[in-house]
Amino acid sequence: MEYYLIMADTDIPIAVSPFDIWDIKQDWAHKLPGRELLFFHGNSYTAFHDILLQPFLLVSEKIQSVIALYEPDTVFTEIVLMDTFNELAELYFCPELHEVDCLTEQSKLNPDHSVIKKAVIDASKIGDKKVFSLAGVQGFHVVGRRDFIESVLCSDVQGLVLFPIETINKG
Repeated sequence: MEYYLIMADTDIPIAVSPFDIWDIKQDWAHKLPGRELLFFHGNSYTAFHDILLQPFLLVSEKIQSVIALYEPDTVFTEIVLMDTFNELAELYFCPELHEVDCLTEQSKLNPDHSVIKKAVIDASKIGDKKVFSLAGVQGFHVVGRRDFIESVLCSDVQGLVLFPIETINKG
C-alpha cells in the first residue's frame, strides 16, 4: 500500500488560540467546544486553502467530508477563521485523527523531531487506518493512504502538497 505525507502549501498566522494546541495533539479534541472562532490579521494576498497545519491541523469541508467517509469515527471541532483585515470568514474543521507510531529507525528527523527529512513507515503498525497523524514527532504530520489521497484530489482541493513515503512491512 502507498502512503503520502500531507503538507500544507501555506499556513495562516493565528496569533492567539483560546485553547491549548497540546489538547488537540493528545486526543482531547472531543473536550473542546463544538465551534470556536479564531481571529487573524491577513493581508491582500490571504487565501483560505483547504488544509492548514499551523497552529494545528485544520481542513476545509471538502477534506472533512473525505476524512469522515474513510474514518467515520473521527471527531471534528468546527473552527471559524476570521480575517480582520479583509473582513472575511471561512469554516474549517479540526479533526481528531488517530496517532500511529509507525516511523522506523530509517526515518530522518531534525533534532527536536519537528521536521521530517525522510519518512519510512512500518505498514504492519498502521492497521486499517486510511488517514492518521504520526506519533513521536512535534507538530502535526498527517499521513494518507493512496485511496484516501485520490478521493481528496477528486475534490479539487487547493494548498495540498504530497510527499511519497517509503513503506516497509516488519510484521
